[in-house]
Amino acid sequence: MALNCCLHMCSAQASQITSTPDRAARQAKNAASFQSLIRPRPCVVQSWGTRRTKREQSTCVLASEREPPWAMTFDLRERETEWTQENKARLVTLFASHELGCDIEGVQERMQDLVQVLPDLSKKVHHMKPGLLAALLRDTHVVADRAVRLKELLPHTNVSAMAAKQPELLLQEADDVILQVKQLRTQLGNDEIDKIVEEYPRQVPSIYFLLAIIIVACKRIPWT
Repeated sequence: MALNCCLHMCSAQASQITSTPDRAARQAKNAASFQSLIRPRPCVVQSWGTRRTKREQSTCVLASEREPPWAMTFDLRERETEWTQENKARLVTLFASHELGCDIEGVQERMQDLVQVLPDLSKKVHHMKPGLLAALLRDTHVVADRAVRLKELLPHTNVSAMAAKQPELLLQEADDVILQVKQLRTQLGNDEIDKIVEEYPRQVPSIYFLLAIIIVACKRIPWT
């Protein structure tokens, strides 16, 4: 009888010992299930009457892990960007090369040929429009010939400085400009016509050229 009681007590203790790991396992399983319920699920969008496949769900999960578009940009402040005259000239040269259908080296070679006749023109490239620079460099021989003819007509005028102020003047027909200047010289008899043309190149040839001459003349009249 005592032996049976002993065996019963041993079996009860053994069952209690073996039940402890089972209870811990069940508690861990329940905790994992609870965590899966409160954990935010991946973004799986389902429309009415449709269901995404596993492949679509995995794609959606990968997309949700990517950075948003606004996180891929960077901050660029124009006031902190070094925008020098040299950089502007390079940009104008780049677009002019596209209009001329040549590379940048070809544009630079043409510019060197033109600068030999009009050295002041190189200082104004950053102010020019690409179309204007391309028009000047399309045929440098014609532009240089117009500059030489203007110099012959106006020997006391700095044609290079005048062309830097008004490069469009070199795109006009030289005969038209020469005719305008000759007519004004004959009508006004102004010996300082060269200086006036150099100071007001934007009005050559123009109906406002006469007004420019009057303004310069008024400045030089001793009113007192």
